[in-house]
Amino acid sequence: MKRGIKLINKLPTDNGEIWKPITFRDGIFKNLYAVSNKGRVWTPGRWVKIRGGQRFTGALFFKQKTTKAGYKEVCLTDNNSVEYHILVHQLVAHEFIGPCPRGKEVRHRNGKPGINRVTNLDYGTAQRNQHDRFTHGTDNRGEKSVDCKLTDKQVIKIRKLYYVGGITLKELAKEFKVHFTTICDICRGKTWKHLTGPCTKIWLNNKQRRKIKKILQRKPRTKKYKANLASRFNCPLIEILQLE
Repeated sequence: MKRGIKLINKLPTDNGEIWKPITFRDGIFKNLYAVSNKGRVWTPGRWVKIRGGQRFTGALFFKQKTTKAGYKEVCLTDNNSVEYHILVHQLVAHEFIGPCPRGKEVRHRNGKPGINRVTNLDYGTAQRNQHDRFTHGTDNRGEKSVDCKLTDKQVIKIRKLYYVGGITLKELAKEFKVHFTTICDICRGKTWKHLTGPCTKIWLNNKQRRKIKKILQRKPRTKKYKANLASRFNCPLIEILQLE
């Protein structure tokens, strides 16, 4: 095994490519793999445990899988044949920049997650990394999210409709075919914060909402009574109507 990793000196070094043995994860891959400052991963030939015996795998450059987020990933195996799926930029940064400091993570300087040259990598806080995503336009806010059910235009329209009045949150949820809570968070600015547009004040807290619901269950539900209830809790009448 050690003899195999010594072949690292014979690997191609065109265009300034430098190779180093992988010491990631407390050295569990010691003498098994090497990574270059260009983001390539290589392994020398070695014997691998399989069911019923062993087999020899020849030296090869790894094919890198691309994740949904655009990052490059390789599957490395330790001496006990345990597989580890590891992002390539973590390997490059660990070997050529140093171990990741506590509270920081790897960031791509140009915002392209598939480019893992050491010159494109650096350590930074999660907040700095998120700021980079906004700058490069690679964030997943709003309609960029995979699980998004609404567009930016629809969210702006929902806020305007509710701000003008005459329509309840339940009616908006039914019209746009989403959950009541989704509409509630949009109108109050809890979600989709990056979009401009009118957001309503959060008039009632959860304790007040529970209290009003109990009152509405006991008292007659006349419009005049509900108006008095709104005045008592210092909130618009529509907030009371939402709780029916």
